Amino acid sequence: MEMEEFAAYQTWANSITLEVLRGAGIEEANSAFAHVLAANLVWGNRLAGKAPDCTVRPSWDLTACEEAITQIANLYHSLPKDLRNETVIEYTTSTGTASSSTVAQIMRQLWVHNAYHRGEIAGYIRNSGGTVPDTDYIIFARAAR
Repeated sequence: MEMEEFAAYQTWANSITLEVLRGAGIEEANSAFAHVLAANLVWGNRLAGKAPDCTVRPSWDLTACEEAITQIANLYHSLPKDLRNETVIEYTTSTGTASSSTVAQIMRQLWVHNAYHRGEIAGYIRNSGGTVPDTDYIIFARAAR
């Protein structure tokens, strides 16, 4: 998947999730959503060759989450165009360990991580009697045609 498509999908899915969470009032879901967004900022900054500017477990309210969605979109759209799947990114983990991963590994991590936590959020919403948002990639892809 191309970086631009990934960024567009994430913006779409995050925006839908935000709208559902605004009416739900479920703190656990809000916390998981903030984590998803923060992880995208952390990895996006790593891809850009910058140090992360937030923790992976922030205590953001939904207004801060909305701002983060815009930051994420801007960050991913501004990534260097020469990033390739095999490009190795050197970084420091959230625990302070030096590490490296390819762009492909990072993108897979983001894809799986985001889907995992969106499922977690859907569970919180379902358990509280709310309507679960459909953020499946295929729904996005069909709408983009």
